[in-house]
Amino acid sequence: PPPPQPAPTNSDRAALCVSGQLRTLQRTYSGIDGLRRAFPGEADVFMFVSLTDSYEKPQLSQFRKYETTHASADFATPFETLRPVAVRYYNDSTFNAQSGRPGSPTSCYRKPQHGSKKEQDMSCCHFSYHGPQFWGIGVCLAMVKQYEQEQGFRYKWAARVRPDTLIGNRQYAAVTKAAAATAATAHTQGAVWFRRGGGSDCFAVMTRAALDGYRTIWDEFAGGCGGLGFTDPMEPANIEALGRICRPIGVNAWWGTECLIAAHLRRPEFGGVAVHADNAFAVQIIRPEGQASGINMGTG
Repeated sequence: PPPPQPAPTNSDRAALCVSGQLRTLQRTYSGIDGLRRAFPGEADVFMFVSLTDSYEKPQLSQFRKYETTHASADFATPFETLRPVAVRYYNDSTFNAQSGRPGSPTSCYRKPQHGSKKEQDMSCCHFSYHGPQFWGIGVCLAMVKQYEQEQGFRYKWAARVRPDTLIGNRQYAAVTKAAAATAATAHTQGAVWFRRGGGSDCFAVMTRAALDGYRTIWDEFAGGCGGLGFTDPMEPANIEALGRICRPIGVNAWWGTECLIAAHLRRPEFGGVAVHADNAFAVQIIRPEGQASGINMGTG
């Protein structure tokens, strides 16, 4: 038999996953670079990104979907600054082919909310219609694990940020404080920090012990949330059960994807990840010119 592999050493560094459509990275990369340096020992950057932006613009009292495709050379300066250790690209076809998404809506993925026909037709009003986003987070964090295996060490912390996220001094201080509080426990006790309320999925910080919980959020959604112990989050009894988890972090069980994220992270196999909802982690999304503004993620 092959000789046993040595146990990975624990590093004082962090892994910073930049995942999503590149959009306005030219305007946000310096803040993301500051985030990289906010961790003790700094952070290595991993990127799982799309060169095609899709967004909506108001036109004649309606919203129309537009797409813009960039060349990789458009982001040469951000990439040179962030110095990612691993980069992969995706597009809608990649998601359709590789994500294992359900062919039809499940009780957790693309399931319309109970309510009027208008509400059911609104993409806002059911759990996790953000399939490519959460799938991309999972792929990026899997890239982190692969790199750890190749290098023979484990990071102490990880973070996930969208490329169009504006990060500043308030977030740097919050990250440094969270890292200092978990310096001795990051490999054994799972903890995740994000902003309070909805729209918190664009920026999250976690201890290494919480990485697998956060990495598998898409698996939970695509699997119909069976790991949460019930088949339909919208049943009244389940709404109440979710509410006990999610009201403390400022999210309604019948509304926010973040509620299901929090419930998923508390699954026993992840060791009971502690979820910290803190508005010091609120950020601003810098959208393409003319795009619908959407949810205010905070001023950062």
